[in-house]
Order: sequence, then C-alpha cells, then structure tokens
Amino acid sequence: MPVKSNDLVPASEIGRVLGLTVRRVGQLAAEGIIPKASRGRFPLGRSVQGYVASAKAGRSVSAEAKRLAAAKARAAELHAARLENRLIEFDDVLAINAEILGVFRSELGGIPAAATRDLAVRASIEAALNSALDRCAARFDSAQADLRSGRDPLAIGDDD
Repeated sequence: MPVKSNDLVPASEIGRVLGLTVRRVGQLAAEGIIPKASRGRFPLGRSVQGYVASAKAGRSVSAEAKRLAAAKARAAELHAARLENRLIEFDDVLAINAEILGVFRSELGGIPAAATRDLAVRASIEAALNSALDRCAARFDSAQADLRSGRDPLAIGDDD
C-alpha cells in the first residue's frame, strides 16, 4: 500500500526519504524544522516540506552544525588561552598602564627640583615634562579607543 503525504510515518521512514539518520530526524523535530505528531511518528508531507523550506531559507543543517562546532571550538580556545595566561582582560591592562603612568609622572615630578635651584628653570623643566606626559597620556587614550573599536593602535594614520 503506497504512503500518502498526510500519513504518519516513523522516524526511520522520514530518514530514508530525506537521507538522514533517525537521530538527525529527532534533532530536526526538536529544532522545529520538521513537525512531530506523536510517539516518534511524523507527517510525511509536512516533514519533507519543513526540511526543504529550511534548506531553501539558508538554514542548511550541515552549515548550522558547522557554525555551532566552530563557535564551540572558539570558546574552548579562548578558555584554554585564559588558563594559560595568554589571554588577559583588557580592563586589567588599562588599570596597570594607568598605575604605571601615575608612578612615572610622580617620579619625574622630582626631577626639576633635583636639577636646579633656579625657580624659572625649574618651572620650564616642569612645563616640558608635564607637556610630554600629557602627550603620552593622550596617546594611551587614543590607543585604548583604537583597541576597543577593533582598530590597530600601532597603524600609522593620517592624523598622526
């Protein structure tokens, strides 16, 4: 007796028609790609239509599986990199840089007084040091903005 499109058939029959394993048929039903009637039985016509519509819509089953596998692999790589201290939090780097620059600025602050007793010369040295430190701080801020936006902070641009 021939099977009709609205007949309920077992997963094995859906798999045979679509060239899939019974397990994959169950996965497609769980994803809502093909409808499940009850107790492992599926409407043949609507199951084929759902599978074809999914493929036409670009939801290639194998493509989705590849994307999921790639995402899982990437997550595992990032986790391993963090455990091996090859990956560090960006905000931690910024905090360390800010602390080091603060210490550096503080240390340089004593140089004018150690270099001369002449107040005018001292003021000139302080101004030059402060200007240089301000340029460094501006460069750090620029590099931070570049990194956050995905740009290379070391790339030579037209604005430098």
